[in-house]
Amino acid sequence: MPWVKTDAMKERVKFALEWERRWKATHGGRVDMAELCRMFGISPPTGYLWIARYRAAGHDLRALQEQSRRPHSNPRATALHVEELVVDARKERPRWGRASCGRGSSIAIPAASGRAPAASPTFSAVAAWLCRVGGTSALSR
Repeated sequence: MPWVKTDAMKERVKFALEWERRWKATHGGRVDMAELCRMFGISPPTGYLWIARYRAAGHDLRALQEQSRRPHSNPRATALHVEELVVDARKERPRWGRASCGRGSSIAIPAASGRAPAASPTFSAVAAWLCRVGGTSALSR
């Protein structure tokens, strides 16, 4: 007998449909999640998470798809106004290099409201910003 091919999404769908079958069999009552999770080889917190997503989406199976793990924000990211100051300085002084536009330059970087003054951006950050807007080419190594 050949091996049965499956993937994570198919297993999640089977899990959700089995949970729904059991839930309907108990007329909206309690489903033994520990047993169901053991059957599918997942931890109960993962099972509860998948079912919560499934129910929040109105029993739509697309809610079980893999979700991005990328953070929604980066609290350590440089503020956009600082990035714009550096890019504007480069446009005003086209002969300035990456180092002149960033660390140790004469650009006064103001403090954001209620915060300490911003630190000078790093050389690599300035290089990335200028490359992104077309102000300079990437470093060759």
